[in-house]
Amino acid sequence: MKPAKTLKKPLQFEKTHTRLSRTLGNRDAVYELACHICHEQTKTSLEATLQTLLHEDIHIHRLLSVISACEQQWLQYAFDQAKNLPMDIQFTSAKKIIHDFNRIQDTLLLVADRYFEHLSVQKAQHIHTLADTGNRSVPQQHLEQQSYHEIIRRSMDAWKRSQSIAIRNYHQGLTIRSMATFLGHDDRHITIRLNEDVARIFAIHPSEQDAFAVCEGEKVQVRLHIREIQEGQLVLELGKTFPMYSENRKHLNVQVNEHIPVTIRSGKKRPLHARLYDLSIGGLGIVVHGINQAPYHIGDHIECQFTLGTQPVSLKGVVRWTGNSNEEARIGVELVHPGGIQQQLQKEVFRMQRNIINS
Repeated sequence: MKPAKTLKKPLQFEKTHTRLSRTLGNRDAVYELACHICHEQTKTSLEATLQTLLHEDIHIHRLLSVISACEQQWLQYAFDQAKNLPMDIQFTSAKKIIHDFNRIQDTLLLVADRYFEHLSVQKAQHIHTLADTGNRSVPQQHLEQQSYHEIIRRSMDAWKRSQSIAIRNYHQGLTIRSMATFLGHDDRHITIRLNEDVARIFAIHPSEQDAFAVCEGEKVQVRLHIREIQEGQLVLELGKTFPMYSENRKHLNVQVNEHIPVTIRSGKKRPLHARLYDLSIGGLGIVVHGINQAPYHIGDHIECQFTLGTQPVSLKGVVRWTGNSNEEARIGVELVHPGGIQQQLQKEVFRMQRNIINS
């Protein structure tokens, strides 16, 4: 039950609290979360509020989804209120809202990571205690270990069959993915081919030494730690497994699940046909199939033509990163002077976000 209020809250607070309550229940921590979102006075820190919600068995996916829905609500409200103002003012307002929600969801991911790790330690200590006291539940320890080893064994078999492994990391809560060539393994280590895309995945981790691999079944990920760097190879130590709790974190960009063809032009080079991989109001991710080396260099100026909704658009940009995986070249493009199409881009991102959240 929410605490008594001495002052009437703004309308936007009431809308935010209502949306949160419908999904998470009308509880004290939900009221506190609404206060943090709306910059109202709070009794607990953001970290403590989010930890309380996790301890009350609110699933991380539900938290991420409802916070993302609140972000969309705030952005839509901001655009509606400022639709007659210059675009740069609208864009500045949107960037501030996105920054605020990034902070909240980044904090949630960090709190969740610590929370899941704490649960794993508690479970291990509990199992160890049962073993020391001679309790008949000792076989549960064997089952826990067997479960972990079974997941890893099945995953290694799948990686070996496909000769590839999906690795990922989380940058400001956004999932950054890549496919790496799987070269071999022993009981505790795997070896993958080192390339620019793989290096980028590891580089975004604070330690620059860790990433995550998707396990067989795609519901669990295992922590990978760089053990040794060889010529063109990485030897990685397998660590703990974690649930795939970060997948619904979509903000500044959204992965495009639809097939949207893109024509790319650069100077006098022949046009390339590709597809849209992700989209934001500030940039694009593009995949060119059938080649294993990026056709452009970082810093190249390109023009991208595709259909957004039902309207053909032509956007200019600068190549900011390149990569490749499984006969596909990846290109990251920062848009240059998108002008009046920014609002259209944002609406398209909203539409794709809603499809992801509701799927």
